[in-house]
Amino acid sequence: MPLAYPVFAALFGLVIGSFMNAYIWRVHTKRSISHGRSLCPRCKHLLTALDLLPVVSWLWLRGRCRHCSKPISRQYPVVELIVGVAAALSTLAWQPSNLTDAVQLGIWIVISGLFVALAVYDLRWMLLPNRLLKALLGVVIVFLLTQAFSGALLASWLVDPLIGASGALALFYGLHVLGRGAWMGGGDVKLVFILGLLLGWQLMALGLLLAFNLAAVISLLLIGLGWRSRQDLIPFGPFLLLGAWIALLWGEGIVDWYLRLSGL
Repeated sequence: MPLAYPVFAALFGLVIGSFMNAYIWRVHTKRSISHGRSLCPRCKHLLTALDLLPVVSWLWLRGRCRHCSKPISRQYPVVELIVGVAAALSTLAWQPSNLTDAVQLGIWIVISGLFVALAVYDLRWMLLPNRLLKALLGVVIVFLLTQAFSGALLASWLVDPLIGASGALALFYGLHVLGRGAWMGGGDVKLVFILGLLLGWQLMALGLLLAFNLAAVISLLLIGLGWRSRQDLIPFGPFLLLGAWIALLWGEGIVDWYLRLSGL
């Protein structure tokens, strides 16, 4: 694969990450994404293109607003970099060979950006907002339709996703009801339905396995380091999203490796 592909994807990812930063804030402040230009949350000054260059503007301004000199959250460059790196890694894993592959990869990078936006929102405010979930659902449906138009079998773009979504929904809704909302929140129930549509039942099963294991390991690590206590709530949404992201890109390879290792 030419080096230009992952580099271009990373640049596209940086732009998507910048948009997701604005989207996160507008969802939190209940503003429409199409309503008005971006502004500084402190001094409310309208931002220009020079203020909005992904990563570069934050570094050039030394993490401060150009107008009021108030600190700009590190979330902005971090989100942009994460989506940029995710886009480059996705391109290396995807290996697009035709226009259809490239279109699907582009949609997947947008999905990755929404994954990061949802994870950040859940980490900051312990909530998976409906606006972000609806946006993710819409893009996932477009992703599935591109598979349909490319001639994929009905089972791969409709039947398998519906089984994955229904199974994940039933499992998490059961946990939500049994735990009276303490084990799984309503946002997690909605999220796994969307992830099931995206992954299908086999990759969704792997994604859930990865999510539960990642949550256990990272929670124990945070408690061991003294950064969290056993009483602290740790949102599960980011683990679901990371597990799903890994499963879609490398799930088939992980399953093959496990089968070879186990001798099955």
